[in-house]
Amino acid sequence: MGDDGIAVLAFVEHPDDGWPWAVLDAGGGASQLVDRLLEASYADVTVVDISEASLARVRDRLPENSPVRLIRADLLDWEPTRTFDVWHDRAVFHFLVDPAARLRCTTLVARSLRPGGALVLGSFEPQGPTTCSGLPTARYDPAGLNRVWTDGFVLEHAEQEDHATPWGTTQQFTWALFRRRQSGQPFATSLRSLRLEQVTQAGARTVAGRC
Repeated sequence: MGDDGIAVLAFVEHPDDGWPWAVLDAGGGASQLVDRLLEASYADVTVVDISEASLARVRDRLPENSPVRLIRADLLDWEPTRTFDVWHDRAVFHFLVDPAARLRCTTLVARSLRPGGALVLGSFEPQGPTTCSGLPTARYDPAGLNRVWTDGFVLEHAEQEDHATPWGTTQQFTWALFRRRQSGQPFATSLRSLRLEQVTQAGARTVAGRC
């Protein structure tokens, strides 16, 4: 994706209960999603990325004594010691072309999201790039994502986006909101207040790079 914009979560209202939500940004790198979440009063935010240089850029711009946790790790080798309410991934999953890697990812997310938690996932559409930054990509429409995540998750919403890059091309993305299957009390009346929004902001870093 382009360096001039990122797809972010836009929580238009705080949930009625269960506040604050714990948010995990998978492969977030130097993305400004964490900044937007802090501006929206989200204090329990964790970013996991394999690049120390990218995490350092986030660290340098965060306010002093920021509560954000920055973790350098290969996501598929990471062993979280807690659960989260929201898992956001727009930069990792579509690079998992190996079925075994996808299984590790879905297992990790299922183990890390509390019942009723939200998975917000962005991936290349079938018409999207077949490679990105020299790496092959897996491409999905909403039905394809649902097939991968059907064990343990319920697809609540999906939309497709044409993303205009700074270098004049268009990339097709699929966005999906899944809820972790649960027994008992639903997660915060509402994920109805959760929407996906494209915001333009200079200097936003993407793991995918130019492709």
